[in-house]
Amino acid sequence: MRPSRILLGIVAVLNLNCGRLPAQKGDPGMPESPWELRLSVSEGLNLRATLHNRTKVPQTYLRPSKIQPLELILTAPSGERVAGFDTRAKAKFDNTVYREMYRQAAPGSDVTLTEASLDPDHTLRWGPFLFANLPAGTYHAQAVWRSETNQYYDPKSKRTGVVKDVWIGTVTSNTVEFSVQ
Repeated sequence: MRPSRILLGIVAVLNLNCGRLPAQKGDPGMPESPWELRLSVSEGLNLRATLHNRTKVPQTYLRPSKIQPLELILTAPSGERVAGFDTRAKAKFDNTVYREMYRQAAPGSDVTLTEASLDPDHTLRWGPFLFANLPAGTYHAQAVWRSETNQYYDPKSKRTGVVKDVWIGTVTSNTVEFSVQ
C-alpha cells in the first residue's frame, strides 16, 4: 500500500440511535418515522448510508437523487463543520418528480441510499456534494435524510398526482468517526 494513499478506517462508530427517534416534528400531528437511517464506515467501501424500514409493512420513498439528496454533516478535526460544494448549483437538470422515481422497501429491509469514498486528492463525493482537499485528521460524519414530497408529475395527463403512504419528515443517522491520512 502506498503511503500517499488515503486510508479511511474505523476509529470509532458512535451509535447515537438518532435514527430510532421520532421524526423532527414541525407538525404536532406528524407520525413517528417508519425509517431508521444508518451510517457506517468500512475500509473497503468507506461511507455508506442505509435506510432501514423498521415497520411490518412496505414503505414508499422517493429515491435520493439530485432532487432530494442525502445531506452529509461533516465535522473537521478542529470541531468546525466542513462545508461541501453542492454541484447542482452549476448543473442544469430536470428537477421534475415523476411517479417512477418512487421506490418501495419491503418490511424490515435495508436500502442503500448513498455510498462514497475518498479520492487520492482527499476529496469526498457524497451524492451531489463535494468535500474537497480534506486535511489529515479525525472527522465525524452524520447523514440527514429529508422526505419532502409525495407528489409527482404525470406527463401523459399533464397533471400532478400524489403517492399515498409516503411518510414526510426528517431522519438523522448515527454519527461515525473516521480518519483521513
